[in-house]
Amino acid sequence: MAQICKFFPRCGGCTLQHVPYESQASQKLDRVRRELAKSGIKLNGPVDIVKSNPFGYRNRMDFVFASRGLGHREKGRYDHIVSVDQCPIAEKHVNKLLSEVRQWHDPAQAFDVRKGKGTLRYAVIRGSSRTGSTSISFVVNPDSHQTSEVVQKIRDWNTSATNMAVTYVPKREDQSVSEDFFMVKGDKLLTERIGKLELRFSIQGFFQSNTAVAEKMVGWVDSRTDGGSQLVDLYGGVGLFGLSLHERFDRTAIIESSKESIQAAIVNISKVSAENCDAYLEDAARIYRHADLFDSDDVTVVTDPPRGGMHQRTLAFLLHAVPKRIFYVSCNPSSMSRELSLLKARYHVSEASAFDMFPQTNHVETIVLLEKD
Repeated sequence: MAQICKFFPRCGGCTLQHVPYESQASQKLDRVRRELAKSGIKLNGPVDIVKSNPFGYRNRMDFVFASRGLGHREKGRYDHIVSVDQCPIAEKHVNKLLSEVRQWHDPAQAFDVRKGKGTLRYAVIRGSSRTGSTSISFVVNPDSHQTSEVVQKIRDWNTSATNMAVTYVPKREDQSVSEDFFMVKGDKLLTERIGKLELRFSIQGFFQSNTAVAEKMVGWVDSRTDGGSQLVDLYGGVGLFGLSLHERFDRTAIIESSKESIQAAIVNISKVSAENCDAYLEDAARIYRHADLFDSDDVTVVTDPPRGGMHQRTLAFLLHAVPKRIFYVSCNPSSMSRELSLLKARYHVSEASAFDMFPQTNHVETIVLLEKD
């Protein structure tokens, strides 16, 4: 048995700890293969899965404050929290900060999701073994009568985290990031290393939660491109793929709709002196506004859409512009299958691989290389 967590299966964070890791990986690979087959595409070779360390891999965890302590939602219940003292899938720096927050936390100040009352909502904890960058973002209810008191308590706290923020999220919204925040300590831009590349990203922004597997994904794409005149990195975030690959191309464009992420991408471009890179604050659904990026017949696209897949207008534009090759990065095999069934009208699939980004859960990432017919 793979299970090592005393909170499984009550805790809703993991779903597969009762399954040995090799069997988990095999099941995920089978799912990816089924979805690829469902799309009607024909593969030139076998599909494999790149595995992960089954535990200690997550560099970010969102812990919920509750009267019972600090932890994760109980499986199947939004209003009941399983108090967690250590999380086996979390990176060691995350668990260290979790212990600190638990000792600091006053349960009387926790937000009650059923009553919509209370102050402390989430502790978003990040930690990197590669850079030593650590952070805590305290998500608080700005409408609580205790808000000022709790914020002052946060300001006065002596924590080992290198960066700390207070984030305001209204009681009727359930999210753990917001543009309404301020820094108590350190910098709002955190640092992670992918290969030789150090990337900055916002404490309120997205970055891949499994650094080691993200690095393998970048390496997979890098080893399968010969470069060219133009790289377009759609849903490009802070430039993970765009900046990792930019030296192979004459020009690189990073397209991203998150203001926090694109600001970090601009910092990253400057940091590595990537003069051939441009970052655009733009929704990928409006990629047609940048049709000039596709004027060459030697364009490579990396697209890394959210779980729902690409916007219909994005997909329609790619089918019209027909770039030379597309690296389709998917976190949802079902939406991937649906979109590949349309892209196959203009492309064939050269290679595909699954990546186990989230062991102990049902989630799996896939990269598919499509080349113009």
